[in-house]
Amino acid sequence: DTTNYAFTLTSKPLKKARVKLSYRYDERDNQTPVSSWNRVITDAFVTNDVEQNIPYSFDRARLSVSGSYRLFDTVTISGGYDQVDIERDFQEVADQTEEISWGKLRWRPTPYLEATFKGGDAYREVEEADYDIAIAQSFGQNPLMRKYNLAHRYREFAEVGLSASLPERPLSIGMTYLYADDSYSKSEIGLTESEEQRFSFDFSWAVSERSTLYLTAGSESIDAVQLGSEVFGGPAWEAAHDDDFTHFGGGFRVAGLGEKFDVVLDYSHGEGETEILYSGMGVSANTLPELESEMDSLRLTMTYNASERFKTDLVLRWETFETADWALDGVAPDTIPNVLTMGATSYDYDLLIVGISFRYLTGAD
Repeated sequence: DTTNYAFTLTSKPLKKARVKLSYRYDERDNQTPVSSWNRVITDAFVTNDVEQNIPYSFDRARLSVSGSYRLFDTVTISGGYDQVDIERDFQEVADQTEEISWGKLRWRPTPYLEATFKGGDAYREVEEADYDIAIAQSFGQNPLMRKYNLAHRYREFAEVGLSASLPERPLSIGMTYLYADDSYSKSEIGLTESEEQRFSFDFSWAVSERSTLYLTAGSESIDAVQLGSEVFGGPAWEAAHDDDFTHFGGGFRVAGLGEKFDVVLDYSHGEGETEILYSGMGVSANTLPELESEMDSLRLTMTYNASERFKTDLVLRWETFETADWALDGVAPDTIPNVLTMGATSYDYDLLIVGISFRYLTGAD
């Protein structure tokens, strides 16, 4: 059963001030029946343990208060506070609250140039008594481990945005930069810290009244550290992750080609690399094999406007995706002792899709 409702109230108490209050509530009540079965790991390793499926449910409420004030004709300041309350079933943390505070400065020196600066923090407090170790142990987990989405966390973030449109020219440019730092100071085992940086750029050019060209690019890097143990004790090893992602793409749209055709062409390319530096007790630092992924996607859509009411779309899509994952490559169903796997391999595919659709508009104009 799904329940959702929201309420929003906005006001302008002063000529230069605006205030907004909003509340949103989501409930997911999973009433799937619970069944029991005897656990089997492999044909040669039958534990006879009785296990049950878990029908996870949650309630989530978000309260947001924000306000803005125009200091000058070119400068507007704003700020806000959000509180997110979550209640869960069958998980280690049943009740959780996160408080988010932020401030923002918007500067528009000319009608064609705008800059925004935003910063804030988020505090999710989870005390030791709030983490149900009994549930963790029932899942066979280290009682010292804290899952990152349930753990105590403090986040600081900052974001800068620039956008410009040239006067008397159909060109627009936008750039954004985001920085976020997460600290899991109360986690002995699990994710302990994470730092994220993200940059994006987009360019749009209205070549004519009927055609538009766009380009986009971006990058993201995530540095994280996690601690683990193989003997259900304190930290015995450390893994430092360095994730780097880049993407770029472009496309154009032409309307009214030959008075009857519209054409849209989109292309995107993305790739990612992950390096993991591992070190443990009695083991010198070692870099695991690099994880890699690369994807190219091209889509062409041609629309034939037979009349004002009838249209036909022809879609051609090509996509290729390739990954290298040492945790899957070369691992057969019986490679790992006492573990039976499906023999999965890294993704590597080429895809070509051809589609056609028809649209007819009914009713009054």
